[in-house]
Amino acid sequence: MKYPFLENHFKTTLTHQHRTIGCWGSSSSPIVTELVGLCGFDWVMFDCEHSPNDVINLAPQLMALKGTHTQAMVRPYFNDPVLLKRLLDIGVTNFLIPMVENAEDAKRAVAATRYPAQGMRGLAVSHRGNYFGMMDDYLPRINSNIGVVVQIESAKAVANLEAILQVEGVDGIFIGPSDLSTSLGHIGNATHPEVVSAIHHIIKTSKQYGKAIGTVSFDVQTVKNYFQQGLSFIAVTSDLGALKGGLLAASASYRD
Repeated sequence: MKYPFLENHFKTTLTHQHRTIGCWGSSSSPIVTELVGLCGFDWVMFDCEHSPNDVINLAPQLMALKGTHTQAMVRPYFNDPVLLKRLLDIGVTNFLIPMVENAEDAKRAVAATRYPAQGMRGLAVSHRGNYFGMMDDYLPRINSNIGVVVQIESAKAVANLEAILQVEGVDGIFIGPSDLSTSLGHIGNATHPEVVSAIHHIIKTSKQYGKAIGTVSFDVQTVKNYFQQGLSFIAVTSDLGALKGGLLAASASYRD
């Protein structure tokens, strides 16, 4: 039995720089993920770097998005080829690679998501990512179907930005304002003028190279401003943040 090859629609939105909104996913719960997928977000970013998300609990969360229009992206906890291989084999097709500071980091990430000769991904003939060997045309098409976004979140990354942007296979960049502000010596202050100047430089330079640009902001006006500046994919809320906000509002209303 054969099943049709699944096109990566999120990668297409990156290529054409369509405006999309996403939800930061840290709950590690397929029930919460299913709810997120039913609430109108274009994508959910499963965070493995700062949450309990891992290969085991990501598989049921990917299943929970079936039947919705929400695409999945995963931020691994490290730019590690073995970890990326395992994520690819459970069906992850879009990656946000943290702490990319130079072209070599970006090249390593891209190579880990490609089979030889374009990369170094290890080959397994039957896994969830290829419908256990039943997805038609998987091997000849999957290399070009993987989306790779690199996170720019340090002074070193800003200094090496042009080299990073020229790496083949990098589909977009993602500005990490919290770590960037920390790297620049302004921990917890992403609105410091030096941080804002660095972000403007990242946006301007990335646009010159025609790359999709994303970031995270939970402030509506800031999101609008970012879209006007040319960003195309922005995480506008988080699953745990929305849950916390709703619960705090409910408990406060009754205590008052």
